[in-house]
Amino acid sequence: MNINKKNLLLKNVEYVSGWQEKYNTLFVDAIARATIKYPQIIGNNVEEYYSFIDRTNYVEVYYTKKAQEAIDITHGHYFTNKRRINGLLKNYDRIIKQYNYLLKSCQKIKLREAENRNLLKFYDVFFHFFIFMLAHYRSTRHEAEIEPTIIIKKIIKFSFVSNKVDELFALVSESPKASIIEREKRDWVKLVLKNKFLESELESHIYRYPSFFINLLDIDEIKNILKLRGKADKKNLKNLLREVREKEDFLKKLPARQRFIYKKCGNNVKLIIFSKMLQQFGWYRFEIKNLWAGAEILFMPFFEEIARRINDSLFNILNYYTIAELRNSLKKGEKMSKLEMDKRKICFAILVKKGRYCLESGHKASKLLKIPRTSLKKDVDKIEGSVAYPGIVRGYVKQVYPDTMGKTLFNRGDILVTTATQPSMVPIMAKAGAFVTDFGGITSHSAIVARELKIPCVIGTKIGSRVLKNGDYVEVNANEGFVIKLDAKNKVKK
Repeated sequence: MNINKKNLLLKNVEYVSGWQEKYNTLFVDAIARATIKYPQIIGNNVEEYYSFIDRTNYVEVYYTKKAQEAIDITHGHYFTNKRRINGLLKNYDRIIKQYNYLLKSCQKIKLREAENRNLLKFYDVFFHFFIFMLAHYRSTRHEAEIEPTIIIKKIIKFSFVSNKVDELFALVSESPKASIIEREKRDWVKLVLKNKFLESELESHIYRYPSFFINLLDIDEIKNILKLRGKADKKNLKNLLREVREKEDFLKKLPARQRFIYKKCGNNVKLIIFSKMLQQFGWYRFEIKNLWAGAEILFMPFFEEIARRINDSLFNILNYYTIAELRNSLKKGEKMSKLEMDKRKICFAILVKKGRYCLESGHKASKLLKIPRTSLKKDVDKIEGSVAYPGIVRGYVKQVYPDTMGKTLFNRGDILVTTATQPSMVPIMAKAGAFVTDFGGITSHSAIVARELKIPCVIGTKIGSRVLKNGDYVEVNANEGFVIKLDAKNKVKK
C-alpha cells in the first residue's frame, strides 16, 4: 500500500539519524521490508523508517525523534524478560543453520542451465529468508543494551568503587567465546606466517569472513587488497602474534574473572542473567552480520546470473533495484529504464510510514533528504555518548570510512571519527588515539576493538561525524563519555 507523499517528512518534525553506512540498495530495501513484514520482532516495530541512498551509494536512515524514543523504551523493557531473550537466541541459531542450508542449495544449482521459473523460485526463497534474517539482526541493535546496562552497573556499583564500574561492566558483558573479529585475526596471522600466499587460501579466507569485504564485488580485487595487507603485516608480525596470544589468554581467564565479579556481587541473579545476555547478543550480532553482509560474496554467482539474464551489470542490480523490481526484471528478462536508473544515481529513497511503502528518486528524493538533514544539530562544541573504553586523549580529527580509507592520510594519534567502524578498518584503528562513533553500543565492533587495543572510545554520539570535521582539535573524554572541540592554537576549550 502506498503513502500519500504529501504526508512524508514534515518540516516541523524533529528527526534523528537511525544509522548511516555504505550498503547496496537490495539490502537496504530488505531492512525496510523487515519493518513492514515483521513488526512483531523487537527492533522492527518502527512507525516511520526513511532510508536514502545518495550518488556514492552511501545510506542515511532517519526516524522521527518520537519514534526513536519509543524504540529505546520498548527495546529496553523487552530485554529484561528472560523468556523473550531465550526465544530470540534460539532463533539466531536456527538462522545460522538455515543460511548454511540455503547456501549449499544455491551451490547445487546449475545456474546457467536453470529454467527461469526455477531461478525465480529460489529468488523468492532467498529473499523471504533474507528479510526474516535482517529482522532478527535488527533485534540485536544497541537499544537492547540500554535497560540491562543500567541494571548491571547499579549492581556492580553497590559492591565495587565507582571508578571501576565501567571496567567491570566491560568484563562481564564480553563473551568468553572468540568473536568473528578475533577468529579472523587469528586465521589471518596464520596465513601471514607462511612465506607465500596461495590463491586458494586467500579465497578460503574471503569466503569464511565475507562481511569484512562488503561493497567489494571483485574477488581478484579483494585478493590484491589482502596481499597488500599481508605485506604490511609481515613487518609487524611479532606484535600481531603477541596480540593474538594475549587475546586468547584473556578469553581463557575471562570466565574465572567474571565468576569473581559475580561472587563479589553476591551471585546476584539479575547480574548473571543480563551480563550473559549481553555476551550472547554481542557474539550473535557479528555472526549474523557475517551472513547478511557477506551475501554479496557468498551468493555472487546467483546475482551474476540474474545480471546476465536481464543484460545488466552486477553493480547495477545490487545498487539500483529494489527486491520486487529485480524479480520483475528477471521474470520479464529486461532491465530498468536508463531514465529511472539515472535518477537513482542522483538519489534514491525507500520510505516506510505506518506499514506503508513508497519509493522516490532523483531530485525529488534529494529534496526530501534535506528535511531530516537540516533538523540535526551541527553547530555544537560538545557531543556526548557512551564509554566503550576509558581514557582522556587530545588530537586532530580524521574521518574514516571503509570505501575511502585507502585515500585517507591517517597519522598515529589522530582521533578516528566515523558513523560506525567495520572490520576492514582495524589496521587504521590500531594507529588511532581514540575512536568516536555515531552509532553502536557496548557489544559493537568499535567497542570490542577499543577494549582489545586499549584505545579510548566514545560510542553512540548520534551526531559525532556531523559535528567533528577533519582537522578539528578535540579532547575525547572517555572516562565521562563526551568529546569537546578545542582551539588548536591555544589548546584550550573554545
